Formats: sequence, C-alpha cells, structure tokens
Amino acid sequence: MSVTVYVVSAVLVFVFSGLLAMASLGAAFLVVVFSSLSGFLGHATLGGLDPLFLGLTAVMAAAGSIVGSQLMKHKLSSSQLKKVIGVLLWLIAAKMIFDLLK
Repeated sequence: MSVTVYVVSAVLVFVFSGLLAMASLGAAFLVVVFSSLSGFLGHATLGGLDPLFLGLTAVMAAAGSIVGSQLMKHKLSSSQLKKVIGVLLWLIAAKMIFDLLK
C-alpha cells in the first residue's frame, strides 16, 4: 500500500475517534516515519542510492519539518488544521478516483 493510504486511513480513524486534529495528524505521520524507514532500508540494501539525491532529500525533509512544526506551533488553530486536512483528503480522493478512471 502507498503511504497516502496509510495517512488517510490513520487520520480518519483518529479524527472519528475524537482525538484533536493535531494529535490525529501527528499519530498518522508516525505511521509514515516507519513506513518510509522500512522502504529506505529496503532500497539501501539493494544498493544504487545516489548520494546527491539522498543529501538533497535529507535537507528538504529537515527544512519541511522545521517549517511544519513552526506552523503547527504558532500559526494554525485546530479548526484551521481540520479544514486543511479535509481539503487534502478531498484532493487525495479525487486523485485516486482519477487514477482509477485512467
């Protein structure tokens, strides 16, 4: 399964269970961390990793983490985050439907 499916299903489960949006999103991304780590380790054991691409990806991931944590800490309220999650889920659903119709 793709990481998108994990995130969507985890967010839906956590939101409908009554958790706050921030806690739901944090728990969903915990799933992403372990899924991504296992995928990376699988590719690393096969070899052929491009060091430049790996370095750029690490820098961009770190920058995204810093920006995202600052947005969550200072700028977004729980209701705004729920709206953002809702829009993202609709976009993901539309992409999945579009991919099915191809």
